[in-house]
Amino acid sequence: MLKEEAIIETAQVLERLAYEIADLSRCKEELEKHMAALLEHPDEGQKSYIEGRYKIVLKTGFNWTLNKEKYEMIGRSLSTANDPVQKQVKYELNKKIIRDAYASGNERDIHILDEILTKKPAKLSVTIGAGI
Repeated sequence: MLKEEAIIETAQVLERLAYEIADLSRCKEELEKHMAALLEHPDEGQKSYIEGRYKIVLKTGFNWTLNKEKYEMIGRSLSTANDPVQKQVKYELNKKIIRDAYASGNERDIHILDEILTKKPAKLSVTIGAGI
């Protein structure tokens, strides 16, 4: 029973901290916006400000996203100089295939995988939700 109580107590603390961190993050974001407004910082760019004993560095900008469907339909008619889309080769690892390959016992493939892959522990993630 002692272990179960410790687990429940730890889960409660983690849950409370998650809410507090979310609230603090929202508060921080609002204060950062307020600071940018007070300093009349432009919508895009980086600048350092000295106020009293503080050096305040503000960086602003925009994140752009691409509507791939519309790009496929009309974006290709852009001139090459004004086409912002860069095509890249992207390598992604399929973890299921990796696990299956190691489980199969094929020594040749395992040796090659050991040469081309590095295995490191992932960051621990704990999610606390309602149990009932």
